[in-house]
Parts: sequence; C-alpha cells; structure tokens
Amino acid sequence: MTTPSDALRDVRSECSPALARRIILALFVVATVSMLGGAAIAQSCVGTDDCGQSQACVKGKCCTPSDFDKQCGGDCGVACPDASICNGSTDCQSGTCTGGLCCGPACNGNCSNRCLDGQGCTTGDDCARFACVNQKCCNPSDASHQCGGACGIKCPDASVCVRPNDCQSGTCSSGRCCGPRCDGNCSNLCQDGQGCTTGDDCAHFACLNQKCCNPSDITNQCGGNCGVACPDAAVCTTNGDCKSGVCTHGACAAQ
Repeated sequence: MTTPSDALRDVRSECSPALARRIILALFVVATVSMLGGAAIAQSCVGTDDCGQSQACVKGKCCTPSDFDKQCGGDCGVACPDASICNGSTDCQSGTCTGGLCCGPACNGNCSNRCLDGQGCTTGDDCARFACVNQKCCNPSDASHQCGGACGIKCPDASVCVRPNDCQSGTCSSGRCCGPRCDGNCSNLCQDGQGCTTGDDCAHFACLNQKCCNPSDITNQCGGNCGVACPDAAVCTTNGDCKSGVCTHGACAAQ
C-alpha cells in the first residue's frame, strides 16, 4: 500500500519543482481542513455543520464570529446589532464595543447599565450612570432630576449639586441648588443674601425682603445683617441692631 511518504516522494520525482511545491501545499491544506473538522476559514459552506469548531456559516462562507448565536462580528463580514457579544468596535453596527457588548447610537434598553457618557440611550436604565438626557448618557449631579454635571441641563432648586454651574439659579449651597426664590424647596439651606420666601428657607431662619439674613433677634427677625432695626427689648448684639441705638445686656433699650 502506498504511504503518504511514498506519495510525496513520487510527486517530487515525477513533477517539476514548482508543480511539486503546489501539490504538496494543496495536500497540506486538505490535511489542515480535516483536522479543523471539515472546513477552513472562508471555505464555502451550506450550514454551520460544514465548518470547523467555533465557526459559523455566514453568506455561504465559513467564518469565526464574535457572537456565535447571532452569527455576526469577527471575520464574518456582518456587523452585530446592539447587545451582541463583541471583541472590538469593528464587530458592531454602532462602531462601539463596551464591556464586551455592542452599544450604539440608540441602546434601546439592550445594554442595560453599560452605555457610557456620550453614547445613545432611551432611558437612564441604559446608562452606566443612570442618566439619559436628550438621548445621550451623561453623568449628572442629581440622578433623580437627570440634571447638572455633564448632562447639559441645569437643575431646579433643591436638586443635588456639586458646583454653581449645576443650578438654574447659579447657586449651589451645601450640596443643593438654591436660587433667587427658594420657594421652600431648599429648607434651611439658603445662605445669607440668597433668595427666600419664608424663614424656613434660610440657614439662619430669617427671610426679610425675600433675602436670607442672620438676625440678632430671630423672633422679631431684626438686627444683625437683616437691614431692619430691632424694637426695644429685642435681642441685640451691638447698638446698631437697635432702633434706639442702645443695646444693654443683650437687649435693645430706650435712650
């Protein structure tokens, strides 16, 4: 019986060197295909069973996909939809591979909590930071209100803030937005000089002429830096707190 070695010897002896090399290369390819399970990459196929292990039959050719179930990515020539398994950006229709999954211009809920800032989204649940503003994921200062931070939407009063630019009012006080009129939303957070509706809006519990202030007499809402002089018997710190101009033993007194 002729052995493979005998066949190769006959090829070398009976053919020209160039033809012999071609025949030997062809035999090597056939042997490799057999070892891979019946087909080489880019070999024609009818179904996946015609291809090697971990390969798929896509458009009549054997290939190695990034997502075997969806038959896409890899060297298959078919880009994958959102939420497909990917190894790199070229595997995805969107051109973005994040955390091993395709996430694109519209994640549409397929890539829950995987889409990064600037990537498309439908709801905050699509995004790594749980904020979706104008169909783009972003990092907000206040996730509940979907505002502030890098989201391009300024926050209303009482929203969580990090810096003044997070707020519609331009004022971030003690981690909350407080504006020209706190309207009761920033209870006890508005600082002296900031807007208010009632004393409950203010850090010092005094609201005079719609501005928070620090009075010498909290009951009478006067004195201190509030711009209203106190009547006799009101609590005072200095003579300037009193209408009479006299502060004696911590109380305004008549001249």
